This record gives sequence, C-alpha cells and structure tokens, in this order.
Amino acid sequence: MEKIYNLRMIVNVFQENYGKHDKACVQRITDLFREMGLPEEYDKYEMACYESLMEKIKGLPSTIPQLFFKETADLIIKRDK
Repeated sequence: MEKIYNLRMIVNVFQENYGKHDKACVQRITDLFREMGLPEEYDKYEMACYESLMEKIKGLPSTIPQLFFKETADLIIKRDK
C-alpha cells in the first residue's frame, strides 16, 4: 500500500529543517526523503539517463573513440559523493 503524504506536513518539515547545519535537522530531511522514496526515484532517473547516454554513444561515428565516453560514464554512474 502506498503512503499518502500530507503536503502541509512535508512543507512544515522542510521549513523547519532544510538548510540548517544541525545534525537533527539534516537527519529529519534525510528521513523524509527516504520515507517519500526519493532515493529509489533518483536511482531510476539516473539509470534512465545512463541508458540514454549509452545509446547516444553507440551512435557516434567510428572516428570518435566510444570507449573513452563509455568508461567516463561508467565512472560517474553510481558514484559516491
């Protein structure tokens, strides 16, 4: 069952916590992001972008070194900040 989020609650949490350097505030925003499933949504978005990029790289002329672009994209995907 999908959670139904109260928009007012979300806005209040953001207004009270976002952008503050207090550890508790940072944790509350992180928890809210996780509760809303944002990490999973970002992973889907990132993979779709990666797949699109790979298709564009495959379409490059043979005179352009595709391997360089593929290896660069592989370094970027799923990197830790």
